[in-house]
Amino acid sequence: MGVRDRAESAFESNDHTSAQMRSSRHGINMPILNDIMDNEVVGPLLRQGRAEGRVEGQVEMLLGRAGKRFGRVPADIAQRIAALKPAQLKRMALRLLDANRIEDLFAQ
Repeated sequence: MGVRDRAESAFESNDHTSAQMRSSRHGINMPILNDIMDNEVVGPLLRQGRAEGRVEGQVEMLLGRAGKRFGRVPADIAQRIAALKPAQLKRMALRLLDANRIEDLFAQ
């Protein structure tokens, strides 16, 4: 029986310590990813989800500000705002500062 085998058998009576030893021994062989965003499978999905989340946040903020300024936002206008691209949302957010009516948000 080698030194490692004797050490492991000495810890067999203590399940917690034995589990820790096995875990740390296997952990040495596991690869560690420094940044999951660099993973070729998961990275693009995470980036897409983050981008979609930013757009949803912009829509939510714009609808909230428009509601505060003009009252209840009609469903058709909320749908139009939700369908905008990020650059369009930014322009509309600036228009909100000067708009007199909610319809002015869509003025060219």
